[in-house]
Amino acid sequence: MAYLSGRFMKRIFILFSILSSYAWTASADTLFVTSHDRVNMVWHESYDRTANFPTEGKQYRRVLMYYTLSCATTGCSDWDYDVLTYIMHEPGSKDSTIASLDTLSTSPLVVDTTWSVFNVVEPYELGRYITPYGSYMNYRNGAYRTAGYDSSWKHTFVYDVTDYADYLVDSVRIRTKYNGWSSGFGATITFAFIEGSPQRKVVGLENIYTRGGGYQNSQQFETNVIPAVKVAIPKGATQAQLKVIVSGHGANSGTGCAEFCDRDYYVKVNGQQRFTHRMWRDDCGTVAVSPQGGTWIFSRGNWCPGDVVREQRFEITDYLKGDSVEIDIDIEPYSLSGSGGASHSITTQLFFYGEDQHAFDVEMNEIIAPNNFADFSRWNPSCGNPIVVIKNNSHGILSSAKIHYGPVGGLENSYFWEGELAFEEKDTIHLPAPRWTATDATQNKFYAEIETPNYRYQDDVKDNDK
Repeated sequence: MAYLSGRFMKRIFILFSILSSYAWTASADTLFVTSHDRVNMVWHESYDRTANFPTEGKQYRRVLMYYTLSCATTGCSDWDYDVLTYIMHEPGSKDSTIASLDTLSTSPLVVDTTWSVFNVVEPYELGRYITPYGSYMNYRNGAYRTAGYDSSWKHTFVYDVTDYADYLVDSVRIRTKYNGWSSGFGATITFAFIEGSPQRKVVGLENIYTRGGGYQNSQQFETNVIPAVKVAIPKGATQAQLKVIVSGHGANSGTGCAEFCDRDYYVKVNGQQRFTHRMWRDDCGTVAVSPQGGTWIFSRGNWCPGDVVREQRFEITDYLKGDSVEIDIDIEPYSLSGSGGASHSITTQLFFYGEDQHAFDVEMNEIIAPNNFADFSRWNPSCGNPIVVIKNNSHGILSSAKIHYGPVGGLENSYFWEGELAFEEKDTIHLPAPRWTATDATQNKFYAEIETPNYRYQDDVKDNDK
């Protein structure tokens, strides 16, 4: 599946997105592992597959998960269902339940108990998306038909799962959970492991919330669904970051909640509110999977049909004190009225890290245009201004950099960027149009490379500069 490498191979990109085939090739330091291969998801259940990942001993500076959604053999569903993907991690501990009781004597009471012993499983959610409205999508003879997608339709979602590298080792069960009630979609999941050292290594991972639930009122939800959770800080941890995935569902007739109501959630650390995030997507009409049937363009509770549910990350390093940390998430209160219920599906994980492995690292994070990757279809095909994204992986401020770019085989162009990017911040840059007329007619590739950040000759990680 060599085409998958194009997302992170910054040096080579297809110039025109209308080309039907991909010309990217996997680099020698990248390993691909597939867990699911066009698995039919036809009913509300979990679809588990075991994948054989790399053994321990190597580090990976980036791990990406490519989730290609297609139609099931029975066709695509009409409706927007959430699909969640997990690592079913088995830490090695055991648990048990009573399988049977057999009374051998009543005086004295003697009971023979049979125990069912099983491995403890800790599910870590890697990512979530919402399926598109599959009807009114098959365009033939100048009109949209009600038959929906045909068997050739597919779309690939990409997730950065680098922080789970130490849990994607040897034989691992990967689960994709389809919360749909009708057939269906097909699932292909491939992981790409890019060798190198990450900015910081994970030394601990804790689930805070794993499922969410129904909302009746604020007190019920905060007490029973997302109460405060205290976890121990593992040995060697000097940094920590919280990952939150939340989506609102149900349309109460009086409020529209939780799918169609605009609310915030608040993150408390050790009892003090530190962060606020708006649980709302008002850009559903711009998602790459378009057009769709139904109400796909309507704004929603932190999700859109046919798109990933975006995760939020909150750096809590500055609030680590003592030997434990308490996390508490609260949702802006609302009162239900009329008919219909509301619920919030929320997953929260706390990552603990050791010290930084690189003092300075800036990366060319993405090339949006020109690019024929499906997620960038709104900006392509393009022969105008290239669009790139740079990212600061360092704790120091990035204030300047030079970007070299252009069509492979053509004239090189340079652009001097100035700004202020803090740790893990990104900037989307619209570059001046290069001289496309000087392009080598035998080439159809584009490159962009970042150099001399903060007037340095190079940073600590060269592999992600282009």
